[in-house]
Amino acid sequence: MSWAVVGYYYPVLMFFLLAIFPLARLVPPADAAPGLLVRFWTGRTRLATYLVAAAFSALQLVPRAFPGDTAITGEGRVYALHMFDARVVCDAHAAVRHLDGRVSDLDLELSRAVRINCDPIVVFNRARNLCLGRGRVGDVADLHLVLRVRRTTDPALRPVVDVANFCSTPLHYNPFWHNRWIATD
Repeated sequence: MSWAVVGYYYPVLMFFLLAIFPLARLVPPADAAPGLLVRFWTGRTRLATYLVAAAFSALQLVPRAFPGDTAITGEGRVYALHMFDARVVCDAHAAVRHLDGRVSDLDLELSRAVRINCDPIVVFNRARNLCLGRGRVGDVADLHLVLRVRRTTDPALRPVVDVANFCSTPLHYNPFWHNRWIATD
């Protein structure tokens, strides 16, 4: 069921990981000790096990520390373990100003990557690659980066990134703090 939402990677990964459980039942050990979950819930496992479980549980809260809707802004989601994202639709484009003064519109959306298509860091890096190619590959003088996103249940797109003179503005992505160039309203 999740294939259409997240692509093939996670469903296939989960299938192989979950296949371990029925396969392990085929050959039970002769000296079967209590299972890991029994030892875990009864307090008979190592302290390190509880510390790792607590650390992974705490990481699930990190996206809550970032302002705005993290499903749209993408900030903090790298720390949490999640399979499903909100279904979002976006318009990601750059108004490219060429050296000869012309302005052309370039679509920055990925065509097949459902999971990351509208992520601001992906659009940011695609635009940054256009800027890095200035003078070598193309005739890009600068660009105006625009990313508008909405959940599929929302009526209208809302601006998430809108940066004029993107190439000449020293912007960076910080994975630990809110990025000022990402709108959270």
